Amino acid sequence: MSRVLKRPHFCPPSQDEDEFFRFSSFRKDVPVSCIVSKGVVLFFSESGKLQISRP
Repeated sequence: MSRVLKRPHFCPPSQDEDEFFRFSSFRKDVPVSCIVSKGVVLFFSESGKLQISRP
């Protein structure tokens, strides 16, 4: 059974980056997205790099 999810997991909007890393640290086996503030999304790419998406 594949562990890769078709949809990213979103955590609640937060300006606390530590909260994002706590949320994502145990999900590094799948792409994780986290909306940390209005319009800004942090996510891990498939290669494991942390990426930031801005509108």
